[in-house]
Amino acid sequence: MRAARLKAPADRPVGFYHCLSRVVDRRFVFDDMEKERFVALMRECERFSRVRVLTYCVMANHFHLLVEVWSLAILRGGGGASARSIRPDPTSGWTQCHGRGSVGAA
Repeated sequence: MRAARLKAPADRPVGFYHCLSRVVDRRFVFDDMEKERFVALMRECERFSRVRVLTYCVMANHFHLLVEVWSLAILRGGGGASARSIRPDPTSGWTQCHGRGSVGAA
């Protein structure tokens, strides 16, 4: 698996990234209410991390995002977040409710 990264190419002021994530066991867990909760959480992370979600698609068992990320030179002085700090687990409520552990849990 590729290492997480959040950076724009050095020769450009902005980078664009296609991000996706699948639900454990490829189960269908996102109903309409959970999709709304996911979008709200995504927008909160977007504001915190100073990236811009250009478009997204949330399906029953996975999601896609197209994200715009400004170069570090532009973000200096205002901060920005590392990729690790914007990795909420949108399925944590579902996994707790259904007695499942999260992927990678010890």
